[in-house]
Amino acid sequence: MSEKEQTHIFASVAPYRKVHALAHGLKRGEQESIVHAARLMAPSVLMLEKMTGRPCVLVPIPGHEGKAGYTLDLCREIGAITKTDTLDLLQGTHHLALYEAKKNDMKPEGIRINFTLKAPLPNDVTPIVVDNVLDTGHTSWAAVVALGRPDTCLAVLGHTSHYTLNRNVNFTQLNVENMVNKKQVEVKQRTTVQSMSQTASEEKAVKQNTVTNTPGKEKMPAKGSLAAQYMDLKKRHPDSVILFRSGDFYKALNVDAAKISETLGIALIHPNDPNNGHLVAGFPHHALDAYLPKLIRAGMRVAIADPIQKKDIPQKEAVEADHKDAAAKKKETKKEPTKAKTEGKADTKSETKSEAKTEDKAKTVDMKPRAPQMVTVNGEKVTHAHAFQSTKYPDTWYFTARLEGKQLRPMVMNPKDVEAYKEKNVTVSDLMGKYYPTKIQKKVTPEQYKSDMTLSDGRQIEKMNVFKEKDENREDFGKYKLFAQVKGQEKGMAAVMSTEDLNAFFDRVTTPRQLVEKNFGERLNLASAYEKYKLPEQAKVSDIRITKDKDGEWRVSAKVADGPRTDKKVISNNDRYSFFQTKTVTREQLAAKYLASDIDKAMGQKQEVKKGLKV
Repeated sequence: MSEKEQTHIFASVAPYRKVHALAHGLKRGEQESIVHAARLMAPSVLMLEKMTGRPCVLVPIPGHEGKAGYTLDLCREIGAITKTDTLDLLQGTHHLALYEAKKNDMKPEGIRINFTLKAPLPNDVTPIVVDNVLDTGHTSWAAVVALGRPDTCLAVLGHTSHYTLNRNVNFTQLNVENMVNKKQVEVKQRTTVQSMSQTASEEKAVKQNTVTNTPGKEKMPAKGSLAAQYMDLKKRHPDSVILFRSGDFYKALNVDAAKISETLGIALIHPNDPNNGHLVAGFPHHALDAYLPKLIRAGMRVAIADPIQKKDIPQKEAVEADHKDAAAKKKETKKEPTKAKTEGKADTKSETKSEAKTEDKAKTVDMKPRAPQMVTVNGEKVTHAHAFQSTKYPDTWYFTARLEGKQLRPMVMNPKDVEAYKEKNVTVSDLMGKYYPTKIQKKVTPEQYKSDMTLSDGRQIEKMNVFKEKDENREDFGKYKLFAQVKGQEKGMAAVMSTEDLNAFFDRVTTPRQLVEKNFGERLNLASAYEKYKLPEQAKVSDIRITKDKDGEWRVSAKVADGPRTDKKVISNNDRYSFFQTKTVTREQLAAKYLASDIDKAMGQKQEVKKGLKV
């Protein structure tokens, strides 16, 4: 059975929307979140093991850095409950995190994820790969391919519906939640006694602390509630993060709560009452001076609003509220239920009149416009250009910037550039030129782009386009490729594009002629394609020979200074045609192309001899 025909079962605790906060805790490596997630996922693992009918092992999926991190800890916690062994078998290379790719409008399928086995997988066990969330399925599928077992299963904390959109992935969900509710599977505990009621209470606790409404069936919040006020303000200020001033705290709801939680590193709360929002994140009022600049630097526009106070909006929903004060206020409310009801009715009358004035109460933070740190040759403004340190990997730094208000994808910095940045010995222009070169180069006009279709030898480019390889059987599957056809050719040519050429194409700082000559110049026997090959000035290369051996291959060799002759290197058919037929390449250029390493080696040996002769 081929990979494409295989069906792999996956078990998930709940849709991602319900376990959003816990999933983020896992990514941050919080031990409390790992233990909690393990308890929730343990029944899923036992169900998968019972379904397969044979012993299983847990295999953690590596992160974007190429090795398993929190997933390894998660497997060990699950194994402690289920008595299932953990085998850390998979390893990969560093790649852009899929979260970052989607955040920067990049398609995840364009990122190549390859895992290899560090050790063989025993044949008498069934692998259960473990991950945080099943989203696009690209990472999980890479793990399945690396393991090479058609019986591989998957256990995750949460899942989205996106994995069904990826044609490479053939996962079928095992509905764990329904099976638990119907008592079709008996959960076995092998070490500690844990009853089904405990498992059910765990699940109930998660449901109570997570968002329960599903997309499309979400109930509208009550009129005048905090959530309703948020929705009203968000419609009027869609580009702003709305911060409500609630007592001694500032708090954000829903999407805005997720944004500030990620940016500021503060916790998210899932209120029991949807009228108070599905997500809430907040901080004390005295922290505004510290947090507001961070939000602004992250590219957010912040608006502060004074909400219409309702007595049924609990103050304890503020994330970092003083628990003692909250408890005291709650007791006072319970002591005066009649008064609270009366005041609630009075407030309801005034709310209708005040709703029209809600917009006026939203005050956009008055921040002075930031002067551009750089203006490109195209007149585009570069702002918010800065380097920042990874919170998870302190040795890794990133450089990023905003170009005309659009956030650029963060780029990993060279350690030397990091030190120069810290010492203020490097400018924004220098960093932009190194990490975003095509963003600051002069763009060609549409007319220039369309008209530059003639090669340096006079031939015309009939077709040229950029496409993504869709053939799954090819090694370059998922990569961007350049296609071109020149007049007089029966077939077109295709080649994988470098990141530099790809950025130049999308940023429109190159032309069809430049791309074709750079990528296919030698295949087209163009003299311009060989101009880059030059012999070192200090190398005394003589007697360059191009000869045909008995096996029919044409080879090139040369003599360096007074040393021995280099080894003979085979010349490609394209280069041979360029040398003998079109005469667009010289002997020296061919020697520079094929014998560069041999010439450098010969020169190095000569230098060592000279040093050895010195007394």
